[in-house]
Amino acid sequence: MRRALLLLLGSVLLVLALATPAAAGCAISYQPGEIAPGVDNGCGGAVPWVAAALVTTSGVLAGLSPLILSAWLDAAGAVTAEADLGAMATTGTAAPVSRDDSLPEATVKVHRKDFHPRGQFDRKMNALSRLSDDGKLFKQANKVARDKRITDGYKKRVRKAILRKYWPGHKQLATKLLQRLKEQHPDHVWELQLGGPDTVSNLQLLHGRTNVDIGSQIWQQIMHLPDGTPIRIEVVG
Repeated sequence: MRRALLLLLGSVLLVLALATPAAAGCAISYQPGEIAPGVDNGCGGAVPWVAAALVTTSGVLAGLSPLILSAWLDAAGAVTAEADLGAMATTGTAAPVSRDDSLPEATVKVHRKDFHPRGQFDRKMNALSRLSDDGKLFKQANKVARDKRITDGYKKRVRKAILRKYWPGHKQLATKLLQRLKEQHPDHVWELQLGGPDTVSNLQLLHGRTNVDIGSQIWQQIMHLPDGTPIRIEVVG
């Protein structure tokens, strides 16, 4: 019901969001476990993601930023119920561990690189930094048992959501979203290797090369640490 109401109000909220000068610089805010991101309107408030998603006129469509498109893709993926994923497909054999605060905390530095899309990189690292500040990050066992259904087919489900909503009525928007989708990977916002949950609600789409690079940077620094080691995240650059 909540999603239906948001969809109904989306087009009105879009006009309000784009009417402010700061709207062009919207930033996505996300907390792991939220069903969808919000869009900061730059004026100390926020409008639901659907305000950025429900765009049907060519004039507004032409001004859509990659960040706004990413917000819609995230929302489309977030509405996929885990109950609809089919039979479990477990991979990995390591038993999960918990954070061990008796171990010394290790600092992991993630370097910003030129090819990282700024908005998506900041969203990812801001989420990890908040989790770090809350004392929730630690080195998880490798490779911890996980359910491959969570990520396998995720992009296909997002693609179906796009076509169901916008095809054939709004082909231009659907095409833009599908083109954007090709560059993205399903990413665990709270990294599995840092103790994150393997759930649909912990997934967001992230620029593919950026996803691989961030994960690799983290792994190279924690691979030799004892399981359960508390982790602090620092962003460089």
